[in-house]
Amino acid sequence: MKFFDLIIRSAKLWYFSDMKSYAAAFSYYAPLAILPLLLFSITFVGVIYGESFTKQIITNWGLILGQDLIDIIRSAIENLKTEANTFAIPIVGVIFFAGASILTLNVLSNGFDKLWKAEKFGFINWIKKSLRSILFVLIFQLYLVVIIAFEIFMSFANLKGDALLSLLFLFTSTGIFFTLLFRFLASNTPSLKACLVGALTSSVLFVISKSTINVYIANLSGLNLYGAAGLILILLIWIYVLASIIYFGASVAYEYDRMNKIKN
Repeated sequence: MKFFDLIIRSAKLWYFSDMKSYAAAFSYYAPLAILPLLLFSITFVGVIYGESFTKQIITNWGLILGQDLIDIIRSAIENLKTEANTFAIPIVGVIFFAGASILTLNVLSNGFDKLWKAEKFGFINWIKKSLRSILFVLIFQLYLVVIIAFEIFMSFANLKGDALLSLLFLFTSTGIFFTLLFRFLASNTPSLKACLVGALTSSVLFVISKSTINVYIANLSGLNLYGAAGLILILLIWIYVLASIIYFGASVAYEYDRMNKIKN
């Protein structure tokens, strides 16, 4: 009963805090940040594993979005990398892409602050929030290094073909990612235990949505009317669902902490 009470309270918090609007806002900004963040990750992690190998691993993870959409993103990354290497992108462009990435993470962080009753305003707080976003990007690179190392271990141990282990790996890796997100992207976070509970809840929802969203999109015949633009709509749907799941996990973390404080 305690678990169901936690879920109901979290759902109410998610709904009345208007997280659907925050998820929509994140979906609006995220496409601008995806390419520079991916390029940075491939370059950074590629120093350890090689760019080609890192790119292939990240591509395999992204196949959940569909091969056509991944091909478009991969082509865009190559174009951006070529332009960057030839210095065809002016300093204004670099500032724009860096700013878009920070802004996107700040928007996500704004939702956490709203849920966790920790909203702060002003220029100084914006600077602090932006610095946390930059710190999270760096922490995310270390996360990728560890996760890819585990992928390599699974390949050498011939474990990647095991469906149960693959599912467990997806659940664990996303759980770690969501925990890092909750702990480092916001200023006033719930306890580590509460963040773990919220992250595991988000992981369960993500694993479930991985199949259901693909089925939904496959049966959404209206997307064909948009041609290639329909692939962008698929990306936006995925981003919106992911953001909603993350915010629900954050709601669970807050309510878990609050219920424990009341109990004690």
